[in-house]
Amino acid sequence: MASNASKTISRLYTARKTLLELLSTRGYDVEGYTNFGVNEVNAMYTHKQLDMLVEIKGEQKSKGSKSKGEKGSKDKDVVETENKKTYVKFHLEKTLSVSHINDLIEDLYVLGVGGEIGGTGLSANANDTVLTEKDTLIIITKQEIKTMNQVLNQLSLQGRFIVLLSLDRLQFNILNHQYVPNHTILSDHEVVEMMKKYNVMEKSQLPDISRYDPVALAIGMRPGEVCSIDRPSKSAISSLYYRVCTQ
Repeated sequence: MASNASKTISRLYTARKTLLELLSTRGYDVEGYTNFGVNEVNAMYTHKQLDMLVEIKGEQKSKGSKSKGEKGSKDKDVVETENKKTYVKFHLEKTLSVSHINDLIEDLYVLGVGGEIGGTGLSANANDTVLTEKDTLIIITKQEIKTMNQVLNQLSLQGRFIVLLSLDRLQFNILNHQYVPNHTILSDHEVVEMMKKYNVMEKSQLPDISRYDPVALAIGMRPGEVCSIDRPSKSAISSLYYRVCTQ
């Protein structure tokens, strides 16, 4: 039993570390959750304090745009981004059910709840929601769950973007694999420019990538978003390919 418990904590530690790497790559501020050892993660697990709430703040610029201080720069060159949050829920004790997901939605998306936010040590005002339509809820489970896609698709249409990740999936960072090319989610401005350049009239004309594709899950793609894929080419150093995310 002790050996099994130790193995679980080791897998949990690795999964948490990998997830923080992925979130950091997306631009989230994860500083408050890093630099914790195995023993500290074990204590968090014991006291049910593993949940995390991270946020992207500030503005991002599209490729080729100028800094505000550069001569000739214009406001339209800079893509202003709203703050975005991701809540990470570790659901490790029981098999995840639709009722569990509905309870989380009630706690995180519905106005007037207030109080402590899960195991994060943070709190929300009674008149605020923790998450909004632009935010993401990630649920970490012990085992891979492949029977929830229809439920998640329906919730996505209702403005509840939820991602399920298993401990097994997070035992390594897929983005670091030598055979996984660089995937980058394009801004709205970059999508418009790409479509003009290649005379693409509709996003649906692009090849697709499922939101449940391992790399799409790793970079947090949502249906309707477009990513560029930088692949080695025989005729050039590399070539860019584009994919639109689908349910």
